[in-house]
Amino acid sequence: MKTANRTQNKLHHHAIWLVITVVVWTLIISVSLFWHYQIAHKQSIELASNVAQAYIYRDIALRRWGAAHGGVYVPVNEQVEPNPLLSHIPERDIVTPSGRILTLLNPVHILTQVMEEYRDFAIPKGKVTALPETLLNPQKNMPDQWELSALYAFKSGAIEKKEVVKINGIPHFRLMIPLLVNAECLQCHTNQSYQVGDLSGALGVAVPMTPYLQAKQKSLTLIYISYGLFWAIGLFSLIYFFNQTKRHVHQQEQTQKKLLQLNQELEQLSFKDALTGIANRRLFDNALNREWKQAMRDHTPLSLIMIDVDFFKVYNDCYGHQQGDACLKTIAKILSEVAKRPKDMIARYGGEEFALLLPETELIDATHLAEECRKKIFASGINFSHSEIANVVTLSVGVCTTIPKKDDSPAQLLDTADKALYIAKKLGRNRVTYSHINH
Repeated sequence: MKTANRTQNKLHHHAIWLVITVVVWTLIISVSLFWHYQIAHKQSIELASNVAQAYIYRDIALRRWGAAHGGVYVPVNEQVEPNPLLSHIPERDIVTPSGRILTLLNPVHILTQVMEEYRDFAIPKGKVTALPETLLNPQKNMPDQWELSALYAFKSGAIEKKEVVKINGIPHFRLMIPLLVNAECLQCHTNQSYQVGDLSGALGVAVPMTPYLQAKQKSLTLIYISYGLFWAIGLFSLIYFFNQTKRHVHQQEQTQKKLLQLNQELEQLSFKDALTGIANRRLFDNALNREWKQAMRDHTPLSLIMIDVDFFKVYNDCYGHQQGDACLKTIAKILSEVAKRPKDMIARYGGEEFALLLPETELIDATHLAEECRKKIFASGINFSHSEIANVVTLSVGVCTTIPKKDDSPAQLLDTADKALYIAKKLGRNRVTYSHINH
């Protein structure tokens, strides 16, 4: 009787232990499954976000390219007719010697047409839009409710809007950024009372989430099956289960590291000029603001060299844009070799203009460096038989140095260096001039 009671007690004890173990094990599995679901969901959104950013950067690059060239002339046909909104531009329409009629497409029109071309393809869809009261083409660019809320947010100072929403019942990752008016935009928008920095519209892209959700579901299905098997195996497989989970988490950490690395590489690409491979305007502006604050704190000189390729439009007209691009690449390479110090930055400022930022550099040293840049380009002997001043490509260079004061701004340094560049051009080009900031 005692033996039977002892056996019953053991069975009861083991039953309680088994129930507790099964409950704890089930809770652990449930919590772990929920955690993996959150990671998979977050990864699917991050992947869609990366794709959306890539398409946004592509469209931004196309718009900047169009703005940098003042638009593009294309033949007039059934798909392209002269834009009445550009009628104030004297050379909106031109006729080639062969009699072809060409009309000017502004950057947004270029971007809209490109978006129309790939609208039927199974790729993320982009859109250019604006507030209804400022729309130039309501038929094609009218914002939906989500876009309208983003536009009002941009008007209040927001820099982007991104969200997963349903479009026609299908989840999409939507990303939208504001389009601000810059100096190049005013050429086509002079009759709209825009000023530099005003919100002219927004650029958006919608990435279908279906493939990412399907991939997430496949991953989760495998996890459910694996965890179900682990749960069924029982207590003796617990250590094995933990080892597998640890390995699985490590794999996810490696995946996240790779995604982070890809994000960092994508961010670095966004700071490089696509043609020359040197810093672009965005990176230059960031560096100028950073070095300006540093120079103000340390009371050290900050120099800026503005460089312009003489008669580059003539060069493009004579040799073609492909040769013009090769010329700019060569110039960028030579200028990069001149800027040797780690903190020196050479950037493509826009079109045929370059900027060389020199922290902790006095005016005399900056002027010498500018002269070295000019001489090296001249000595490189890039053929330019149609130049008005030489038979090779030459540079006009403006230099400015300042020790920033409390009430100064980086814009003064840019403006003064640009004025020095203008003087160099006015004096006959292929020379270096310098100027001072007037306090």
